[in-house]
Amino acid sequence: MYRSGDFVKFDCENAIRIGRLVAIVKEEGEWRLEISALLTYDDLPKTLQSSQRQSRAAHGMLWFNDQRPISIKPQNIIGNTTVWFEDSPHHLLSYEYHVKEIVYLWNARWRVHHVSYRHRHPSEYIHLPQLLGDISIRKIF
Repeated sequence: MYRSGDFVKFDCENAIRIGRLVAIVKEEGEWRLEISALLTYDDLPKTLQSSQRQSRAAHGMLWFNDQRPISIKPQNIIGNTTVWFEDSPHHLLSYEYHVKEIVYLWNARWRVHHVSYRHRHPSEYIHLPQLLGDISIRKIF
């Protein structure tokens, strides 16, 4: 089971991609998942590719991009993965990937900023209380 905010690996046009599940929607009677894809080094615009970024990519770095989410079918999900945004106060002890920079297009030029300037997903700052497992539920009709 997947929830909004989860990081997942998914198949997109016969390539394995990494992204964050941002919404689960029903379009024309069919369930779809809205995914905010993260960029690999090869996805970066050529003007932003450098030997330093390539070296960091070899150690699991991905790049965040605020573009529109892509819509995929649930069967395209391969599985969960762990991604640590380096501005997060909760440092993950074990993660597969990490994000340090945002890549975005502004005035027809590609820009890079530290990930701390990103818009946060609600799952990062809204914490729902844990439900107690021993509470009985009664339905009254």
